[in-house]
Amino acid sequence: MAFQRYILVCGGAGCHDNASEGVFRGFIHEIEAKELQSTVQVVKAGCFGFCEKGPVVKILPDEKIYVGVGVDDIRELVSEHVVGGRFVTRLLYDESESKQHVRVDDLDFY
Repeated sequence: MAFQRYILVCGGAGCHDNASEGVFRGFIHEIEAKELQSTVQVVKAGCFGFCEKGPVVKILPDEKIYVGVGVDDIRELVSEHVVGGRFVTRLLYDESESKQHVRVDDLDFY
């Protein structure tokens, strides 16, 4: 079975130190609560390369990266982005701010 969306939650050391485990579990809970587990898969991913912005979440196939995601943001991300198809701009990664010049299109951790 192919999923329609994937939610990748960074499990790297920097994000883990910023409570990404709670974000990961929170996404699983919210996806189950909305009965979306047959179409959306939540995955713990490796480091995305900009730990100072963590916890980092990438949603596929839209290739959107959210930074500084907290457990309080999960319900909004699921209802707006996953269900509604609308990006949550206040949490979107701004590529122009990157000191490391990591291109969002180059991140492929699934």
